Amino acid sequence: MSSEGQEQIAIPLTSDRLARMRSLCEQATAGPWTSWIEGRDFWGGSTIVSMAGNDVDDLYLSVVGGEVASDADHDFVASAREGVPTLLAEVEQLRELLGEGGETKTAGVAGDAAVTAGPGQNLGLTDQQLTELKKLSGEATPGPWRSQVAGRDDWLESNLITTAAEPLSLSGATVADQDFIASARQDVPELLAEIERLQRALRNHLD
Repeated sequence: MSSEGQEQIAIPLTSDRLARMRSLCEQATAGPWTSWIEGRDFWGGSTIVSMAGNDVDDLYLSVVGGEVASDADHDFVASAREGVPTLLAEVEQLRELLGEGGETKTAGVAGDAAVTAGPGQNLGLTDQQLTELKKLSGEATPGPWRSQVAGRDDWLESNLITTAAEPLSLSGATVADQDFIASARQDVPELLAEIERLQRALRNHLD
């Protein structure tokens, strides 16, 4: 899942890194977010990411210069709003199951779960869900993505997200939404890798 220009995935994730992911989720516009691709999901109009709530603007993604961002980027951004908190919860459950230092707990609820969980079995996410998130991440514009906010990070005329390719412009997004979206491009593959690492540790213990 590595791409040219993409950051090297750090395993295991630190508590500070997980806390930052959680904070970005909490500050972003509430989900679910849904991608609506013109010609695939409907005919006529513009490709958008629809956000929860009638009083919230739709999110328009475009490459700086005016061209609409790729369908894959729209799908990834929409999926990340539910995907990141779900992956965070999965990591937390697996870490609790294994306990500190990679040792599986043998007492209490976590210990009972460890005894009954079979090799390769996920606690909350199915293999299909994990595969779909990997696919969406792999098809999006290569990272790292960086949120650049005018007056905060640089003296730009407008906010944008830099990528390994052309920068992306977001219309209808709050600063918190933009920060979440940019971070999610790194967060999703890192969380997926952490889940795989924890699952391997659990399988090794059960074997």
